[in-house]
Amino acid sequence: MTHVLLSLVSATVLAQEGVTGEVSGYLEHRSTLVFGLSADLTTLPLTVVDFTAIGFNPEDVYGMTNHVRPTAKLHFGERATLSLTADAHTYHYFNERRQDALEDFVSVERLTLFVTADALDLTLGKQVLNWGHGLLLNPTAPNNERPPQDLRAELEGLWAVKLLFPPTDSQNVTLAVAVHEDTPDDPIAVGRWDANFGTVSTAATVTWRDEDPERLAFGLEVKGDIEDGPSLWAETSTSVRLDEGEAPVFEVEAGLDYSFDVLNGLYLAAEGIWHGSGTDGGYLQSAVGGGRRSTLLGQIYALLLVRQTFDAYWEAQLLSLVNAGDPSGTVSAQVTWLPIGSLELTLGGNLSWGADDDSEYSLAVPEAIALGGNLIPTPDTLRGLRLVPKGSVYLWARYYF
Repeated sequence: MTHVLLSLVSATVLAQEGVTGEVSGYLEHRSTLVFGLSADLTTLPLTVVDFTAIGFNPEDVYGMTNHVRPTAKLHFGERATLSLTADAHTYHYFNERRQDALEDFVSVERLTLFVTADALDLTLGKQVLNWGHGLLLNPTAPNNERPPQDLRAELEGLWAVKLLFPPTDSQNVTLAVAVHEDTPDDPIAVGRWDANFGTVSTAATVTWRDEDPERLAFGLEVKGDIEDGPSLWAETSTSVRLDEGEAPVFEVEAGLDYSFDVLNGLYLAAEGIWHGSGTDGGYLQSAVGGGRRSTLLGQIYALLLVRQTFDAYWEAQLLSLVNAGDPSGTVSAQVTWLPIGSLELTLGGNLSWGADDDSEYSLAVPEAIALGGNLIPTPDTLRGLRLVPKGSVYLWARYYF
């Protein structure tokens, strides 16, 4: 249905307006060297860990991805824009918390027709529905997860119809209906109101998901700037099952950020996260069970980000994410160099640590694994081996065109 609407509306506008176009995008190469895992992990029973299914094999210590992401836009006068973003990936190794099986692919990541008329903005097609101020998660948004090492990561596109209109100069109302590409039978409906009151911005969101079970979520956001001080923000959502089969799930992300005038180019941000859909332990199945998983497995987190921009060519960043319930965490450091305006090189690495073998970021093979209600002992040679890498070193190169 979305494809038909795109074709009809674009054909109508094309007949009435002059057309201009542009192409932009980037080429990217990523190399990663991982350490801290034993190749002996591959002898674990596949009923426990199917490393092939999650796109990761402990015998691999080096891997790379090549990535091209072009975007073509057609502007029909000043009223409409048709935009297409393609994505071509070749994977030779993949090590992220969110994983799918390894394969080279070409996909359509964005395909949108944006039409504006008077005070109404209509966007049709594959797009991102994301908002909020949080660094890592945005609890009120359908697209709401980023890996800690790459806060600029591209978000998954949803097939959606989105309508935005402003009741007043300081308010907006957004209505949207969307589906994930891999679950087209589970629609998402979103209504959102946002407003600015001086230096304070607020928003309220209602989201309905036709899943099993059906869920309804209510979200609130607020952000304000203290004069000559930091910006403060808070985002929260409450998700309830419509059949009342379980307690509500709360998600909260609150933090602050500040750009220093004295130390020119220094940016500091910190936030706390209550991840209500996580667990307070027992990470094994959610960590290595296969399929797509959340960036966060636990419940209580603290995040600190320090970024220093030295000049137009150099930038350094340090990010620390801690699961306070374990405790365990990961520390990531990066240096970015822009030798020319269109080329960006990033050298970085991360280390993970934990208090014990059951911690999220130091998870190790236990003495026995529960399967089908039974405890299956693991071989002595495997007990205590890490299931999470101790760290990695990586080099990213991105060329913009």
